[in-house]
Amino acid sequence: MNLSFHGDVCDVLLVTPTAISEVTLVFEAKDALLVALILSRQASLGRLKKVSLSVKDDILRTSHRGLRALLLQICQALGLQSMSLSLNVDDEEVLDVIEAKVPVPASLKQLNCRARLEPYLELLMEWHTNTLEDVSLSSDGPRMTSLLAAMPRLRKLTCPMLTDMQLLRQCRSLTYLKLNLTPPSGGGLGKQLFRFLRLTMMMMVIGKVKEFALPQMKLRTPAAVSTQYFLQNGESERESPFS
Repeated sequence: MNLSFHGDVCDVLLVTPTAISEVTLVFEAKDALLVALILSRQASLGRLKKVSLSVKDDILRTSHRGLRALLLQICQALGLQSMSLSLNVDDEEVLDVIEAKVPVPASLKQLNCRARLEPYLELLMEWHTNTLEDVSLSSDGPRMTSLLAAMPRLRKLTCPMLTDMQLLRQCRSLTYLKLNLTPPSGGGLGKQLFRFLRLTMMMMVIGKVKEFALPQMKLRTPAAVSTQYFLQNGESERESPFS
């Protein structure tokens, strides 16, 4: 079911006895509490497997309560296998740490998060560590890399450059790695690219990554020379002047 949120849809989904296996909702922040109630209702019916949620507008202070309820419901929903989130939550009050961290049984296989939701996102990644296979992230966080490295079934990863990304060498099942490189405010895209290439080649040498993808870009960078230096010397841990 793919729906833009409005009153009639809300009424139907809140009271229907029909169990839905897949739902995509595009809604306004003021409707977050209703979306949380819908997710709770559908999750209780036992068939909900795939959820995609997108907020159309910026977060308002008046919608904090609803957004907290929605984020809690997202974390506590049982049996989900695929989740895509684009919530545009950028207010620290909304992203307070959850008080009652009661894990749910791991079930998520696919997670796509296009927002900064660190306390909630990290809980999702931690609770579903044993089942996640395909993860797409748009931002870094203090525990992101260590959580990813602990996933025994992770085979596909899309993300920006993460802190301590060399830890991904621990992912024995990882076969596809795509990094979204964006020029930082102070420059340094060449440095990002070199670090990505070094990590990827390091993982390919030890047989972990069989495929990787780069964004299309024009670069004038010493990364190619530095990567060749790394390969010729075979020193996977040697620090480069560009790292």
